[in-house]
Amino acid sequence: PSAGFKQANLKRGNVLIELIELNTSVSPKETIPGYNAKTRIKGIFKIGFQISDFDAWIQQLTKLKVEFHGRVVKSDESGKKMVIIKDPDGNRIQLFEK
Repeated sequence: PSAGFKQANLKRGNVLIELIELNTSVSPKETIPGYNAKTRIKGIFKIGFQISDFDAWIQQLTKLKVEFHGRVVKSDESGKKMVIIKDPDGNRIQLFEK
């Protein structure tokens, strides 16, 4: 807290993800008149990761009651599966089958 942010490091196998949340950030809902879920804000709105053993990840995320945004779909172009999940703040994270 004294640093002005919260930090979490997530590791699975050889993948490490660092997440940082600023204590001083502002909420769009509180600062933008008429804000709703379809309001577009400049900046990164989604990140994605290519993962091995896609089905095992989906099973684990389901078991952990992670919120899915839609369902698993298969790309017509690549033939690979993909899905979007939401973090606790509603940010979207897309997972791509490797």
